[in-house]
Amino acid sequence: MRMPVITITSDWNSGDDYCGSLKARIMSELPSATIIDITHSVVPFSIAQAAYVLRNTHRHFAAGTVHLIAVNTLPDPKPRFLAVEYRKQFFISTDNGIFSLLMDEEPEHIHEIVPADDPTVHCFPELSVFAGAAVHLASAKKLSDLGSPTTFKKTLLPLRPIPDDSMITGAVIYIDSYENAITNITAELFRRVGKERSFEIMIQSIKYKISTISRTYSEVPEGDLVAIFNSAGWLEIAINKGNAASLLAVSVNSIVRIKFFN
Repeated sequence: MRMPVITITSDWNSGDDYCGSLKARIMSELPSATIIDITHSVVPFSIAQAAYVLRNTHRHFAAGTVHLIAVNTLPDPKPRFLAVEYRKQFFISTDNGIFSLLMDEEPEHIHEIVPADDPTVHCFPELSVFAGAAVHLASAKKLSDLGSPTTFKKTLLPLRPIPDDSMITGAVIYIDSYENAITNITAELFRRVGKERSFEIMIQSIKYKISTISRTYSEVPEGDLVAIFNSAGWLEIAINKGNAASLLAVSVNSIVRIKFFN
């Protein structure tokens, strides 16, 4: 029998009681559960940031893992709470658009969770709705028991790069804790468009340029710009032992272009 694993991704401050209360509820109902904190440092209400973090981490978990997403869970007065099966794992959150940012294709199953008559559903659904649903799924019980099949009512389009014969125009989608700027340009797209041609990566128009993809940050001197493809396959702009986002005045949605030369 597999060990039940439940992960939590949230925008809660570490000094608040929310995470402790949620874990206590889960453990009281399923003492054998292993609870893993993905992150509690998501920018408040940023489902785009939560989606980036979780889409890059969930692929490392085993089938049957339950992912509880506690970011912007009360976006309107009548939120819909969903349990979704995707690539043999389960995701529980609000129908706020995060699933469309997190998933590359349609999930296997989507069910709307019918909440119990609990007053905290209107202020703390993670405790009154998500915890019980997570315990149910982590106990290998049926997804269909949680509610009726449904579809997403709220979808968001992820920011996608624009390629042509000699240029890829992308954007920064995430700034990590080292202030490295991760873009939406993948290694696969770079190889497909670039066809082994020489290139320049241009950040903030043409103010900053990089003409080499490095394997590690330390391939350039300390303080120099470096471009790598990170472990998830995204193009990352960094400064070796520095803070690229601040020094380059780069933020989420900043434009990054790659010009290829014949």
